[in-house]
Amino acid sequence: MLRLLQFGVFCLIVSVVSGCYNTPVRHLAADASLVETGVSTREDVSTILGTPDRQMRQDDAVVWIYEERKKDMVEDLPLLADKLGTAEQIRLLVYFRGDTVTRVEYSAVDPDDQRWGQEAMEEE
Repeated sequence: MLRLLQFGVFCLIVSVVSGCYNTPVRHLAADASLVETGVSTREDVSTILGTPDRQMRQDDAVVWIYEERKKDMVEDLPLLADKLGTAEQIRLLVYFRGDTVTRVEYSAVDPDDQRWGQEAMEEE
């Protein structure tokens, strides 16, 4: 009986630990540094960053767009999330001409910072 209980606890621990690794995590800031302008190809970018979230054409370039939303810890709180928590919006744009990267743009915007700036402008 004790062996059965130990085996049950072991199976529970293994299933919990293995369940934590189901979703791969993307770190756009770190991964963007691996993309080299004039050197990296579409295949390189796809290997480093994965499939883009969106694509668009701009003049004679193709742009791959990667987006990420970083949640605050407060956003997980049921009643306070809407009032206190805002997610940081991260965007990475990779421009291609032909098969080669011509430009990489990284931006991170926190809506709280934008709101604070708008309120400051209104007070002036």
